[in-house]
Amino acid sequence: MKAFCVLTVASLLLPLSLGARADQMVAANDRVRVEVKVDGNNDRKDLAKTSTDAVTQHKSLEIALSGKARVGADARVVKWTVYAKNLRNNNVKALESGEFKLALDAQGAAKVTTKEVSCTYTPEHSVVEGNGAVGVNPRNGKTGRNQQRMRRVEAEGERYLGYSVKVMDGTQVLGEASDPMGIGDKAPEKK
Repeated sequence: MKAFCVLTVASLLLPLSLGARADQMVAANDRVRVEVKVDGNNDRKDLAKTSTDAVTQHKSLEIALSGKARVGADARVVKWTVYAKNLRNNNVKALESGEFKLALDAQGAAKVTTKEVSCTYTPEHSVVEGNGAVGVNPRNGKTGRNQQRMRRVEAEGERYLGYSVKVMDGTQVLGEASDPMGIGDKAPEKK
């Protein structure tokens, strides 16, 4: 009898210990499973006098949803956001966001691909100044080689950081996925 009581108390406290609140509990048949695959490629452009490239990233989200299909009008909405990090000041911002109505087929599945989102950045690098050619020094009039110097250039632009996808029914979250975890809670949404 003692083991039964311990199990019962533990099973009652488990949802609360996992951070779920009683007012946010979702019925099992209302939950929607969200799986996301990031599809993308990069374009590179050579920068003069460096061994660095300016990189343009192209990303889209392939969202797979599964759950119980509802008969009649479905008020559930899927909201997605793609985030980027500004390399100059490390601020995270929403690059692009969108939403669409959840439309599950008879088997309770749906697949959607978002529009392509692009961002461009240049990593921190060095630039060669001076060409090392023979020339006349203007200060003393002597002939000699010019010095080659390296100048450091700060990183700039925005680099892809992650995504968040939420399935909503009014204000209730029925399913979600994000990478990195919790990015939707930390970064501002795109207006």
